[in-house]
Amino acid sequence: MQQLNSGDIKVFRMGLLMVAVALIAVFLMYSYLSSPGEVVVSPNGDVQGFLSNLRVVLQGQQFWQDQLSLAKKELQMQRERPGELARRQKEVDDVSRQIFNGLDQDVEKLYQQHPDLRPTTEEQQAEMKSEQEEKQRQEATDGFFEQIILNRISDLEHKIIPYLTKKSNELPHSK
Repeated sequence: MQQLNSGDIKVFRMGLLMVAVALIAVFLMYSYLSSPGEVVVSPNGDVQGFLSNLRVVLQGQQFWQDQLSLAKKELQMQRERPGELARRQKEVDDVSRQIFNGLDQDVEKLYQQHPDLRPTTEEQQAEMKSEQEEKQRQEATDGFFEQIILNRISDLEHKIIPYLTKKSNELPHSK
């Protein structure tokens, strides 16, 4: 086995150092050129995440302008979301109604042919109660998610966008 002399070790260390510097340069360049792709500023103005905070330093005003643009896009999307969800729910309800109407007719024919299979009044009432409880749970869940959307809209409108507007209009080196 060949022994390394001190010159070889110095060259190896210098090579490692150059690779490390190159990796750091690539990381910084990536941080300078990239965007988080989402709003990373909290309602109280904190920038979330190490990489996002690095972008603040490297990108300056561009970071705040990009965040403002992303916040406005998210606000538009959040405002459209309830209507889109309601439209989809209506489509699902319409298809379900068609399916269940056909099934109800088939089941009724079956009961006419075999009356002994028809559920008792108590069983029918229990099924109706179960369906009502499920509907109430679904409405509560829908209300919970709707409140989350409304809270986000409020945060975007009243806190995040005004803060980002202010930050994106600040002169460099002012706080």
